[in-house]
Amino acid sequence: MIGAGADMGIELELGVLRGICVLGTSFFGIFEMVLPIALGLGGMIFHLVWCRRHGIHPLEATPRRRYYALRRWDWVE
Repeated sequence: MIGAGADMGIELELGVLRGICVLGTSFFGIFEMVLPIALGLGGMIFHLVWCRRHGIHPLEATPRRRYYALRRWDWVE
């Protein structure tokens, strides 16, 4: 005969998983607001530094020929 605890295997496992989901969402939910902002600022700073380092205006992408050459795009006149 199998003990009474063996019948609770799947219920216990699902209960633990449900608890992890609820607590994990509550605990890590703050990063859902902070992380996209931090990544956006980091990407913008990288873009500004990369453009300045390569002699390109970061907002206007001028001179266009240099920008196209760095992106390995074909320049069509």
